[in-house]
Amino acid sequence: PRAYMEQALGLALGEGLEAGLAPVPGLVDVAQSCGLNDLRPLSASVEATLALADPEGRVADLTVQARGRRITASQHWPEAYPVLESWFEDSDETLEALESAKSHTALTRNMWRVLEGRRAHWTALIARNALLLRAVGSNHAEEFIAVAAALKDGRDIKKTPVMKFICEQSIMVWLDRQEEPDGPFDANFNVPSTASSMAPANWSMPDATAETAGGLAKLLHPAGLTEPWLEGYLTGICTAPLFVTPSDWLAPLLHLVGPSLKSEKKLTRFVNLLMPRYNGTLAKLRAPDENLIPTDIPLIPVWADGYLTAWEATKPSWPAKTLGPKGKTMRKALEQATEGQIDPTVFQVTLPVWLRERFAEQKM
Repeated sequence: PRAYMEQALGLALGEGLEAGLAPVPGLVDVAQSCGLNDLRPLSASVEATLALADPEGRVADLTVQARGRRITASQHWPEAYPVLESWFEDSDETLEALESAKSHTALTRNMWRVLEGRRAHWTALIARNALLLRAVGSNHAEEFIAVAAALKDGRDIKKTPVMKFICEQSIMVWLDRQEEPDGPFDANFNVPSTASSMAPANWSMPDATAETAGGLAKLLHPAGLTEPWLEGYLTGICTAPLFVTPSDWLAPLLHLVGPSLKSEKKLTRFVNLLMPRYNGTLAKLRAPDENLIPTDIPLIPVWADGYLTAWEATKPSWPAKTLGPKGKTMRKALEQATEGQIDPTVFQVTLPVWLRERFAEQKM
């Protein structure tokens, strides 16, 4: 609509003036051709943009619960608007923050820190989109208004679904851009799968090679990872609600470990050594008396980080509806463990029982 053109250009002019920039050449001719004779710079602040998007203050007058529902609905924006595939961070600051991380938990923590510093940018972007959606009569306009207003007022970005999407997508984009070695792996570190998407009752992978003492630990070390972390990762893979094929769990693992392995020989060796460990994890889950979690308390945070890394890396195999209240409780316990908050009863009794239940109930 013409009115929106005038608002959008006015905001752009105002933003340019605040940055000390002159209007682009030819703007006057465009304004005259479009009949925008009253075009003037407008305040580019989030408050001013939201005032244009919601001049009657309808969203501000909603109850706290109603605004909360609109904020929660932002989890569905990526499905409705494919343009959100471009909503991620890839600045030098982002690269530095992610490259310094040694675990998936650290990746997420560092990414949230970057996003907090970019709160103003994303708040303004969401507010601008709110104005656009209102101009075209979209029912989603109020959701964008509510999210932008909440972020402006200091809402925790971790509790804002669309910001969680931006966080996860930024990490995935970074992972996809990592340097890949030459060899028998494709651009995503995928390997030819020897398994179908369904696991037989006594499923295992072929043990490709014997392991010398400390061999796997030496290959993990350059990436800042350890064997307890890998055990947690493989346990997460084997207890996902939906079966995870080898190619689906190897790819994210190789994104973490592959760049630090400088030769094709080491990379192939690493993959071969994983198979006995994977089979060993399956065997432990089938045996009622085997320890699934490190008995040394200091190793539990490392194990928990590996488990959560597997959970996040294979998210399609963890549908929320399959977890239930107990699954959410276990997730919280694992997250707390990575920060050193460990409930011995949970990790000695409750969690092992839950892991075996998840394994037994895994769907193909």
